[in-house]
Amino acid sequence: MKHQLTMLLSVLLVLGLGQASASPIGRVLSRLLRTAGAGGSSASSRGSIYRQLHANTLDLDRHQRTLFTAFKEERYPDEPSPSVKDVEISYLPTTRNFPSARENHSDEELLDLHYANLVIFKDTLMRVEETETGNITYALTTAAEKLHEVVFWLETAIQDVSGRASDRPEPNNPPFHSNVTTEEQNTRTLLVLQKFDSYIGEVLIDYATLKTRYS
Repeated sequence: MKHQLTMLLSVLLVLGLGQASASPIGRVLSRLLRTAGAGGSSASSRGSIYRQLHANTLDLDRHQRTLFTAFKEERYPDEPSPSVKDVEISYLPTTRNFPSARENHSDEELLDLHYANLVIFKDTLMRVEETETGNITYALTTAAEKLHEVVFWLETAIQDVSGRASDRPEPNNPPFHSNVTTEEQNTRTLLVLQKFDSYIGEVLIDYATLKTRYS
């Protein structure tokens, strides 16, 4: 119990929840923190942490697929499979250079592999939400909150495995241009969702590997 409370307090300090509890995401994380402490067992073993990390990632993956499909159907009703092929956002993570045989990597390697990238995607999804309008904005906000939950459990896992508080990277990405056409904005949002859809599927595979190791 003492180890559990110490670990959760470290995560609390890293996340700055004391200052962010008034925000929607802050309230989500405060709820998660209370859940993690309930019953003295949810965060007391590595297996339970990995199961929670995988469950939250699976929930995010399902939401992302629904969001991605709904966006394409709304903005590109006459295209069966719209995609962006010739445009890039330079700072968005990709799976192109992922190491091979990741199932043989250590727990710490798998956790660290995705940490900074997921923080970048969270920041980018929030930027997209700020520039979008209509029905898609609520789904984007939900995606960002679900991703925040994944990052929370990822930081909890890093703390448990390495004994160190994770140093959350601060994305320094340039702001989105606001003076764009509707077509340009649709392309930008489609590209972000396309990249995230591809990336989160790989994250789910790695977190399933971690969960299986302790099942």
